[in-house]
Amino acid sequence: MQVSLSPNLVLHLCTGTLAILSGAVALSARKGLRLHRAGGRIFAVTMLITSATGVWLAIGSSQAKNILLGLLAFYLAATGWRSARKRIPEWSWPDSVLTLLPVALVAFSVAGIARGVISIRGALPYLLMALFCIAADLRTMTAPGQTNRLARHLWRMSFVLLLAAKTLFLGQAKVFPEMLRKPYLLAAPLVLICGAMLYWLRRVLVFTAPGTGGFHSANQMEISPVRDADEEANGALEGFFSGLLRR
Repeated sequence: MQVSLSPNLVLHLCTGTLAILSGAVALSARKGLRLHRAGGRIFAVTMLITSATGVWLAIGSSQAKNILLGLLAFYLAATGWRSARKRIPEWSWPDSVLTLLPVALVAFSVAGIARGVISIRGALPYLLMALFCIAADLRTMTAPGQTNRLARHLWRMSFVLLLAAKTLFLGQAKVFPEMLRKPYLLAAPLVLICGAMLYWLRRVLVFTAPGTGGFHSANQMEISPVRDADEEANGALEGFFSGLLRR
């Protein structure tokens, strides 16, 4: 039996795989260094392409839940990337445009529930997440200097990586060998992502200077002080991933 793959689907699969790999590199590498920045850029670009093609494919196949997933993933990747690149605490028109995405997600969720194309249970997680993102954006818009841009960048990029990993490991478990289709094995990457996200969030929120909003460094994300053991661990990870990238 031959399976026909459209160009959009091939692009979606390729960029999605690269997004998960590069996201793992960016999340595990020490923040602010070259490996982290390179992995983050690749992750952001590939995640934007993956989510956009995912929405297109979902519209073509009338998969309402996947449309919500794609919209949320695109929004999180775009705003998370912008948070890392912004050097001054100001709200600009691209931020306002991106805020329309969770608004659209709320409208689409309500309309989908009303028309019966998606269940309340299926739409509720996306609806709640969209409302949370709208509230966070409104707070940033009204008081941009009071929002920690590093924390905003970190949780959004980590969460969209979590969505991508969940889609692959739990949603497409059939692509893995049968011996690996154990619930605890498939859930392990998600647990690792959550653990890394919480670890780095704590570092950001504890060690960022009060009142700076994370805008205290113009050149790199400094989350110090860093213990010697932490430096050695991150150095080992960077050496490992650098070796993989050179192959």
